[in-house]
Amino acid sequence: MQRRFSEQTNLSGQAGYTLFEILIALTIVALLVGLSVNPIRIALISARAEQAIPYLRAIAAEERSYFDSRGEYYQPEEWNEQLLIDTLGVPLQESGDFCYVVRTSNFISNSSDTPEFEVWAILRDNNYSGSSPAQDVTSGVTGTEVSGCMTATNKVHAGGWVASDENELASEGRVVVLRYPPPRAEIDSAVRNGRSIYLQWRDGISTTDPLL
Repeated sequence: MQRRFSEQTNLSGQAGYTLFEILIALTIVALLVGLSVNPIRIALISARAEQAIPYLRAIAAEERSYFDSRGEYYQPEEWNEQLLIDTLGVPLQESGDFCYVVRTSNFISNSSDTPEFEVWAILRDNNYSGSSPAQDVTSGVTGTEVSGCMTATNKVHAGGWVASDENELASEGRVVVLRYPPPRAEIDSAVRNGRSIYLQWRDGISTTDPLL
């Protein structure tokens, strides 16, 4: 006589699981995996966004030196990364996932503290506007006068983790920001891509925009 599936035993003599129990277990595993995807993705984006921080700090240091010698900060009239390299001497070519600009007005967010300047690392996807990563023009930063950023002459390829769809996390045109002097408040408000968000600041740097 055949036994039902629930009564079958394995080679060790232990009772087997019913098909229903197996389906329930698989459903629970799938649910747990689904719940973990978004936090894992956010953690990966955060780590990748932080790769811009050494370059932001290097540009800020050169801007302060420029101010000490000339009495003003350097902001190119065009959003051309090569001009920053030529004038400030910061090697930005190897930072393929970002295009860098300096702002001395029209800052990224509202704040009770008015900064002297900001440095933006604009996220950049690998759908180049031309045939190569050099002199690629990124999407503009929504809500600002920065209509796009042209990458340096010898810019390396983007890594491919930046999304092209502006509605997705870590999409092209979002920014990692250094503000100088660092704001006293840890959080301030901003309108980004038509959405109201709160930028979090740590040591004068915010990586919030790519994550929201």
